[in-house]
Amino acid sequence: MRYIISFLLVAITTVSARSQQLNTAVTAFCRSGIYAGLNNIDVKDPFQSLFGDAGVKADVRNGTNFRAYADLRYRNGIEFRENVSSVLLREAWVSVYGEKIEFTMGQRIVKWGHADFDNPMSSWNPRNMIVRSPEREDMDIGNIIASVTFRPAPFLSIEALTSPAYRPDVLITTPLDMPGFVTFNTIDGYAAGKSMAGYGVRAGVFLRGIDMSLSYFSGNDLLPGIMLSDWNLEVAGDEVSIDITLDATPFRIRRYGAGFETSAGRFGLRGEVAYTDPVNDFRDAGYIAMPEVKWAAGADVSAGIFTLGAEWSGKYITDFEASPADPVVPGNFPPLTPEMITLIPGGAGTFLEMQITAFNRLYRYQLEKSYHTIAARAEADIAAGRLLPGIVAHYNITSGDLALVPAVKFRPADGLTMVAGADLYKGREGSLFDILDAPLTNLFLSLRVDF
Repeated sequence: MRYIISFLLVAITTVSARSQQLNTAVTAFCRSGIYAGLNNIDVKDPFQSLFGDAGVKADVRNGTNFRAYADLRYRNGIEFRENVSSVLLREAWVSVYGEKIEFTMGQRIVKWGHADFDNPMSSWNPRNMIVRSPEREDMDIGNIIASVTFRPAPFLSIEALTSPAYRPDVLITTPLDMPGFVTFNTIDGYAAGKSMAGYGVRAGVFLRGIDMSLSYFSGNDLLPGIMLSDWNLEVAGDEVSIDITLDATPFRIRRYGAGFETSAGRFGLRGEVAYTDPVNDFRDAGYIAMPEVKWAAGADVSAGIFTLGAEWSGKYITDFEASPADPVVPGNFPPLTPEMITLIPGGAGTFLEMQITAFNRLYRYQLEKSYHTIAARAEADIAAGRLLPGIVAHYNITSGDLALVPAVKFRPADGLTMVAGADLYKGREGSLFDILDAPLTNLFLSLRVDF
């Protein structure tokens, strides 16, 4: 830890010393957090996570033709009762630009889309939805990207992007207790290779009172599928033993998107729609998603001390086929008996393939032909920004999954922020949030100092 702190101090001092030649902005923070589980609490060990982290951001530009940006984080503690000590470079990129053209390369967080809660157009921005942090932006993960942006007119921009490697979302299965006979191989960091590269084009149109965009992406879906890569079954008398190996497996897609942002009086309005078409047929492999159309439309408004926002989103599976089986919750896999094996149509291998396909459909929300979701956010600004109570709610009407995040921010002094709140998950029996309820529902407390 002392080496990380020393590095941060040297970096801040060095960059600050050069601030006479460059326009430099350097910020840093230290933070601590406690997450206490609300379900299946162990009296002797009630904490899901305990951590301390620190970070520094440097934004350097000369105001003429280049800009460089870096965001470095360090974290030490316990995550889901596992020791963690990590250095994370969230972003590090350099941009060189002229009047009409800009070239940028490095590890970046690139967000396509206009909606606030769900972004159907998102293709470059992997996320860690289970990160232990009260700050939403910490879910975003950087990706290695090179881009060229051409601005032929003030109202038009054309951006071409490419990435030579694949960096996926962090799967929500990470905190789940898998059965002892299951080995699950995930993709940590980047996966390189010809089949891992992606590219895309985005055109932005900026007219008076409205911004619009059209986009195309070809590459691997940020959310990989789960593939049954190996299994072994042994029967000895009345006992059955089985070993299963699962692999997080990327699959290529083509995504076409369009979106807008505008305002009407005090209301901000936004929306987007995207069609995702997997390159290979989902009927050939259970880890490949079915083609789908996703959309989102929302509005926000500020009224006095309150800021309110709401959004409706959903999806329609264009080539829907019902799941071959009912998904089984990890950890509740039914014990196999010799009698059961003889009754499985197609044998044990077919049975396992069907179960994995069903679980892919469950966590990707493709068990039904269409889904509808509503989301809302409300926050109050009290005492000139010193006290900010708020709540975020997300409810999938079709699946019955509900997530609530009530929280209170308190800023007793400049640079000091205290946050207390809860992550609450609830779902129908066997739904995705029913699975996540136990490992992710919690109370949390965070203290942060910015300097």
